[in-house]
Amino acid sequence: MQTHDIEQGDEPRRQILARSTQNANNSLWNYVSILSWLRALRALKMLMIIFPAVFGGMASWLAFQGTSSTPIAAAFAALAGFFPILFVAIGLDERISYYKALAGRYRLIHAVFENISTTSARYDDRSLEAEYDRAFSEYSRIREEAYTVPRWCFLRAKKVIEAGEYTLLSNDLLKGGRVGQAAPDGGLIAKEKITPDLGGSQQKPR
Repeated sequence: MQTHDIEQGDEPRRQILARSTQNANNSLWNYVSILSWLRALRALKMLMIIFPAVFGGMASWLAFQGTSSTPIAAAFAALAGFFPILFVAIGLDERISYYKALAGRYRLIHAVFENISTTSARYDDRSLEAEYDRAFSEYSRIREEAYTVPRWCFLRAKKVIEAGEYTLLSNDLLKGGRVGQAAPDGGLIAKEKITPDLGGSQQKPR
C-alpha cells in the first residue's frame, strides 16, 4: 500500500493539511473534467441513436421515389447500418459506465480530503496522519488505474470552477496560493486561481 507523501520536518501536521487541500483540489478538477467528457460521450451516443433513424427514413423515402433514386437510397441505408456497428465497436456504453464510475471515485476522495482539511481539529496528530494515509493510498490507486480525459475537458473545467460553480479549498502552504476567506468550518475558501494537476495515468483517453 502506498503511504503518504509527507516530508519529515518540524511541522508534519501543517504539511498534511496542505497536501490534503492540494489533493482535494486536484480531485475536484478531475471530477469536473470527467463530467465534461461524460457529457460529450452521452451527446455522441444520442447522435448515434438519431442518425440511423434519420438515414433509414431517408433511404425508405427515396426507395419509393423510383429507380433513379435507388443508389442514393442504398447509400443512406448503408449509413443507417453503419452507426449501430460503430456504436458497438467503440464500446460507447462501456466507456460511459467507466467514466461515470471514475467520476464518482474522484468525488468521494475529494470529500475525504476536504474533510481532513476542514475538520483537522478533531484529530490528534497520529489519527490525522492515519486518516491521510488511507485517503492518499486510495487517491494514488485511482490515479494509477484511471484513463485521463482530453485536455479540452480540463480547460472546460477551469472555466466552470472559475465561474464559481465549485469551490476550491486553499491555504497559505500551497505554492502560488494566497490565503482565502475563512470558511465557517475552519477551512479556507479559495478566491484565486489554482493550476490543476492534470490527473490520471499517462494512458490515453478511451
